[in-house]
Amino acid sequence: MRLEHFHYLLEIERQKSISSAARILHLSQTTLSSIVKAAEAELNFPIFKRTPNGVIATARGRDFLLLAQDLNLEYEKILHMKNEDNVSAHPISFLITPGINVSIALKLTQKYDQKSINGAPLIFVETPPLEIGPKMKAGKAAIGLTYFSLEELRFFKAVAEESNLYVDQIHEDHFFVLMRRDHMLAERKTIDIRELYQENIAYVADFHISRGNQMFYALNINNPRRFSYSNIQQAKCAVLKQNMVAILTGLACYADQSFYGEDALKAVPLSGLAEENILKVCLLRKHNHVERAAEQVLIESIYEYFRQLGPIPFKEEPNLL
Repeated sequence: MRLEHFHYLLEIERQKSISSAARILHLSQTTLSSIVKAAEAELNFPIFKRTPNGVIATARGRDFLLLAQDLNLEYEKILHMKNEDNVSAHPISFLITPGINVSIALKLTQKYDQKSINGAPLIFVETPPLEIGPKMKAGKAAIGLTYFSLEELRFFKAVAEESNLYVDQIHEDHFFVLMRRDHMLAERKTIDIRELYQENIAYVADFHISRGNQMFYALNINNPRRFSYSNIQQAKCAVLKQNMVAILTGLACYADQSFYGEDALKAVPLSGLAEENILKVCLLRKHNHVERAAEQVLIESIYEYFRQLGPIPFKEEPNLL
């Protein structure tokens, strides 16, 4: 557990909400939720529980947070002693699409922490896929990780140089239909998108939707049986508890595998799209940008993570949720 995580956990207790604490801390809700889960796994007991009045500490969580408060005060004293001109320890803002962040945030942070020397914290900024390039061009960040369809990738490569951006394809993903294992479509090898018009769709705001694919766009935007959720975890809960279906990327489907127990959900490849069901995971970097040591460590950690990941769908299907 990193020292700044004590501050994050205390902010959750103050706000009685992970989403509110994430906004104040300038973190994504996915990243903060991952930090909570990792802390609870390390402690081997739950720190928080959900109630109608918000997120509150458990009995053991309260004892832990009292100790964390003391540690956090000492940590803040140490931070005040640091040289404010030490640029190497300034946070790194990293733009990342939600469909990747939900899977990678915790493990990437662990890899980065193992390699990092100066301790510059990572700030995962969840950003809609097609907004990452423009925001990097505007100077919001020097590193981004996003999805492109094949059509989007061809277009982006054509304009990347004039935007002073470099794009590297580092992995390949696909769209899947996520559903409960007892769903009538769960035994299919593939599912045509037109078969989903009569299904209740759990839709995630700001998730990857190719506007060039009109059939996919209409299914998610204009479908009266579409129900919107603010993040991928909520959509997956709706799939599990309300027997809905969700169209998600492989990384999003296979993330958070043990949250509800084994063999709860199944992901089936999606077919019938106007373009080939291929998504390229792309690392974006700024040309003519002198990368800090911590940024170089982050980039190395990203490449290492995806080298070790293997192809999607995985040869041995992991348990979903």
